[in-house]
Amino acid sequence: MVNYSRSFFKRSLLATTVMGVFSANVAQSQDDGFVLEEIIVTAQKRSQNLQDVPLTIASFSSEAIKEYGVTNIQSLASVTPGLVVSSTQGSPSPYIRGVGTRLATIGLGPSVPIYIDERYVGSGGGALLDLPDVERVEVLKGPQGTLYGRNSIGGALRIITKNPGDEWTGGATASLGDYGLTKFDSVIGGALSDTLRVQLSAASYLRDGYADNLSEEGNDEYDDLDYTSFRGKLHWDISDESTVKWTALYYETDHTAGFRQNSLDAAPTNIGQAFGGITGTSGDNVAHNIKGNAQSEGQAHDLTLAVPFDSFDFMSVTTYTDSESEGPLETDGSSTDVLGGHVFNNGHTFSQEFRLTSNSDNKLQWLVAAEYHTGQSQTLTNATSIQFPGLTAELGVQTVDTDSYALLAKVSYDFSEDLSASIGARYTDEEKAQNTVPTPGLLNLSGGPLPYASDASWTELTPTLNIQRQFETGMLYFTYSQGFKSGGFNSPANPKFDGTTRPILEPEILDNFEVGYKGEFLNNRLRLNSSLFYYDYKDLQVTRAAGDGDTPTLVTQNAADAEVLGFEMDVTWLATESLVLSGGFSALDSQYKDYDASAKVPNIELGRGALGYGDVFYDASGESLLRAPDITAFASARYNIQLASAELPIVLSYSYTGDFQYDFIASTSTQELEQEAIGLLQARISYIPEGADWSIALWGDNLTDEEYFTEKVANAYALRGNYAAPRTWGVDFSMDF
Repeated sequence: MVNYSRSFFKRSLLATTVMGVFSANVAQSQDDGFVLEEIIVTAQKRSQNLQDVPLTIASFSSEAIKEYGVTNIQSLASVTPGLVVSSTQGSPSPYIRGVGTRLATIGLGPSVPIYIDERYVGSGGGALLDLPDVERVEVLKGPQGTLYGRNSIGGALRIITKNPGDEWTGGATASLGDYGLTKFDSVIGGALSDTLRVQLSAASYLRDGYADNLSEEGNDEYDDLDYTSFRGKLHWDISDESTVKWTALYYETDHTAGFRQNSLDAAPTNIGQAFGGITGTSGDNVAHNIKGNAQSEGQAHDLTLAVPFDSFDFMSVTTYTDSESEGPLETDGSSTDVLGGHVFNNGHTFSQEFRLTSNSDNKLQWLVAAEYHTGQSQTLTNATSIQFPGLTAELGVQTVDTDSYALLAKVSYDFSEDLSASIGARYTDEEKAQNTVPTPGLLNLSGGPLPYASDASWTELTPTLNIQRQFETGMLYFTYSQGFKSGGFNSPANPKFDGTTRPILEPEILDNFEVGYKGEFLNNRLRLNSSLFYYDYKDLQVTRAAGDGDTPTLVTQNAADAEVLGFEMDVTWLATESLVLSGGFSALDSQYKDYDASAKVPNIELGRGALGYGDVFYDASGESLLRAPDITAFASARYNIQLASAELPIVLSYSYTGDFQYDFIASTSTQELEQEAIGLLQARISYIPEGADWSIALWGDNLTDEEYFTEKVANAYALRGNYAAPRTWGVDFSMDF
């Protein structure tokens, strides 16, 4: 094992020990009639109290999502210690505890997938939290190798939506804010008959850009958003206990979100500026020549059949998705067409799961399931450049077909009222095939001959072990879990003209050892959860900053092993009937054990001319994982002021993310690849009249208007950064009916 900081380990071990001592000796307060609400989660595919689940989970109710201003995956990170989301040109890449994927191309996949109810989404899904029928969001930390095994090596983000009830209810919210924000969402549902219930929801989100364009070419502004979605649910009770549920979703977007990016260097290293281009001076302005918006459209269907039997429940889950998207590319942050272009994507998926779950009160509980997932994705990247004037280049049209099969089982046994254990395993068999073909009339920029086809398959058995010991005020647990992320292909995948090959990637494997404590004290007014974990991470699929010589693409390789030691804690205290204090932090000590990396250095420092950047060998062994800050933290206070005829809840929250590197820094000239520590302040104040069916709220995000980034990239042409959202404010008007 790498010799980690002993002080970090001792502090973490001491903190975990203190939790146990505290649980045995804490004095109980007088029972004054108010307690924290129970949090129900379905992280183990059963409805359970959060405090009984031997996993680290951050769960947010629909009310908390609203009060904290969570509208997408990016803003979810600000309220979840240990979660970092980078984003390039509107495509979010989540990292949990330092584990994530920088470039989830169609040939690879994410390390932290998103689930909408029972449907595997994979990556993306950034705007789906804007749907009005979200019931809660669960962030599962650590590898979910048994129950959520497809690529969930770092964890999983689960978005759970509401179901229609027996009574007709509904609501709507209209929002107005700066930057021309106009948002409206609505949901209504109820019973059509004794056996049939429906629910309809819709959302519209429209916002102007955060940055003006200084260039005469391109759009007038960038980082705007236009999003629309519709969801329908139909629940049919086919018998007294059996139910069929059908959910249909449609969405479309039209935006330049993520295109608010500027050069963080200057000529001559920035080639665009060296050729007379300009760049923006802050997050308020940019200089782009790219025209048009990114657009996407998609639909999804989920069909669930639930049938109970005497000793077990049967569930069938069928899902289907179909989507397409297109959008421009910007690579250097200047107004020069150094390398721009357009990306086209489309794909469809189908999945089927059959699940049996025990439903008795016996000491032995079990779950078995069989899963099948198939999908096809296709991408085409066109490019234009001052390097080949008048021509359009391409990487080829790449199509990837994926077929994944899995069998899984988990068994739990209560040895006594205080001691229980569970063991589980998942067997995965995944096959992928890719085919890349040229487009007639376009310049081949892939660096090798086309067409080209290849295929590969992988199998893996990923086990899980949990041991739980109950105390009067809490639970101490040990968890061992193994995560598996399947292999895949680079994009482009073809060999190069010089005979060298781009590797077919092998799977990643992560072993997690975790000790945790979950407790409730002071007559259930104080909830305190903590965990100490160690990761042994093998064969990381690392996307290098460097291209591969004759192509302007990033290359991913099984290039590293790593270790992570971490400690996390979450606290919620109902201090009074009107005041709730909550917070948490995540501390990481991460490092690559063995990584022969590469880093970008200005060519002028390498003696290769004055323009742009070149690649140098870089031994990253011993360095912290990229996008893995040592400390992330969140704190919130909610105070409810009682007026004569109304309530006035005030929510103030603060998030902190320590400094980290977006990429390796081998020269003082690329120091901008580090993200400095950042603290964000949010607030919301609501007015809720007593007995009324309406309310109004004033909110503000990033109140101190901190300028920070969601991504920084060094390539052959420039070092650029993508800005995060500036200070924003708005008013919500809500009505129930």
